[in-house]
Amino acid sequence: MKKIFDTHGADSELNERSGCIVEVIRELDRKEYDFEETGPMFRVRFQDGYETCTFEDELMELGIYK
Repeated sequence: MKKIFDTHGADSELNERSGCIVEVIRELDRKEYDFEETGPMFRVRFQDGYETCTFEDELMELGIYK
C-alpha cells in the first residue's frame, strides 16, 4: 500500500522526506514498541530504498497531502 510520508515538522532527520511516497511494508508487532505510548506504528520504504518506522499520523492517503 502506498502512502505519503509527513513528519509534520517533528523529525529533524526526516523532515526533508515529507511529501515523499512510501510503500507500507507492514504494521509493527506491538511487542516491537510501546503501543500504549505511541499508537500504531508501521515499517515503510521510500522510493530510494531507505526504510524506517513511522507513526500512524505520519502516513497520509495519496491525493490528500497538503
